[in-house]
Amino acid sequence: MNGWKYKTPPLLAIALLLFACNSPTPAPVPDNPLSGTALAAARTRVPERKALATQQAKQTVQAMAGLTTAKGSETPGASVPATAVTASTTPAAQPTAASSASEATSTAQPSLTPSWTPTPSWTPTASWTPTPSWTPTLNPTITGTPSMTPSPTTTLTATPTITPTAAGGGGTRIAFVAARDGNREIYTMLLDGSSALRLAEAPADDSAPAWSPNGTRIAFHSSRNGNFEIYVMNADGSNIARLTTATGDDQYPVWSKDSSKIAFTSNRDGNQEIYAMNADGSSQTRLTLSTKEDGGPQWSPDGTKIVFTSLRDGDAEVYVMGADGSAQTRLTYNTAYQGDAVWSADGTLLAFVSAADGNKEIYTMKPTGAETKRLTTSSGDDIAPQWSPDGSKLVFVSARDGNNEIYSMNNAGTEQVRLTSNSADDSAVRWSPDGSQLLYVSSRDGNTEIYSMLANGSSQTNLSRNSSADVEPVWQLK
Repeated sequence: MNGWKYKTPPLLAIALLLFACNSPTPAPVPDNPLSGTALAAARTRVPERKALATQQAKQTVQAMAGLTTAKGSETPGASVPATAVTASTTPAAQPTAASSASEATSTAQPSLTPSWTPTPSWTPTASWTPTPSWTPTLNPTITGTPSMTPSPTTTLTATPTITPTAAGGGGTRIAFVAARDGNREIYTMLLDGSSALRLAEAPADDSAPAWSPNGTRIAFHSSRNGNFEIYVMNADGSNIARLTTATGDDQYPVWSKDSSKIAFTSNRDGNQEIYAMNADGSSQTRLTLSTKEDGGPQWSPDGTKIVFTSLRDGDAEVYVMGADGSAQTRLTYNTAYQGDAVWSADGTLLAFVSAADGNKEIYTMKPTGAETKRLTTSSGDDIAPQWSPDGSKLVFVSARDGNNEIYSMNNAGTEQVRLTSNSADDSAVRWSPDGSQLLYVSSRDGNTEIYSMLANGSSQTNLSRNSSADVEPVWQLK
């Protein structure tokens, strides 16, 4: 038992030493995203604490070893002086157990000032994402998801490109007359001047093409049978049919607005008169009967009336009659020329040419002849008025600047604008069905060609581009 008593302290010290050397690294402090600096500092002190614990254990073993040695030299039952015990158990080279314990106590929480700043070998990564204890109430700006792809913003150019596309104008083709194959023939082309197609091939003159308002057929006059007669064909030139068979000349066909009838002029009865027939040539009827020429028939928009020019009273005057030739009424009274009347789109006004004031000017009046108004005042002749499809404007030909040019104005005669400007003559102007473009004839390039331009005069383009004369352009209406 006495031997075991002296063995116990050394064994206890050894156990403490082993515990200190094998003490596990302190449990990791849970990462907290709000205390990353403190966590890094705590982990850099772990090696220092382990070294300190190992040093304390060694000191305890040394102290206990010295005490054991002292007790082993005692004689059982003998009395040891206090000074001897103190001297033998407290060697000069070894600290006492009490001093070791005191030192251990005093160094248990050292205040260290390291001579270097430890650099952690890793950056702690938070192992958890904090969940807030409340859900914030937001007032977001919500951007809706569009249901369709927005149309790009388009920047418009004031002066369009010079070549118009086939999408504008109204119909898809233009009919015209050309002598490019030796005699005058009917051709069509696309609105950009491409795909020219000769329709009515014959060893004679074909001219005065007129599109039916429904856009399916073209009426024209031809001398292929010896004298001029009225013919009709499909828009592609097929199914050519002769409608008139008279000994005189039948010319200048004009369609009614519903495409059911055709008016024309004929001298079959000795002088030029106005006739009408069904679109298939049946029911040919003489509408005017006078000793002088009647011509220039134009159907009213509702198809109930025809306006025309007559010389029956000695000079050219404007007349109107029913579609069957009834109620022929003189609308103008002057010894000077008055004629070339055309209906406005709504049928409420007539534009016409009058030389009542010395030279030819553009006028308007009611279909009854009332409310005559002069629209132009210039030193040159203003002729050939044409209403825009919506009735808001008129285009016309004027020689006021020395040669024939194309002009436009409002239906009240205001804002007269010169659209063409060159040293050659420009004439035979016609509106497109949608009012966006104009066709006209010009000799500016050395020979007569067909041109187009936008309604404001921009993008003037030579469409026919041929060495022969190309004339009488007319739009397909649908």
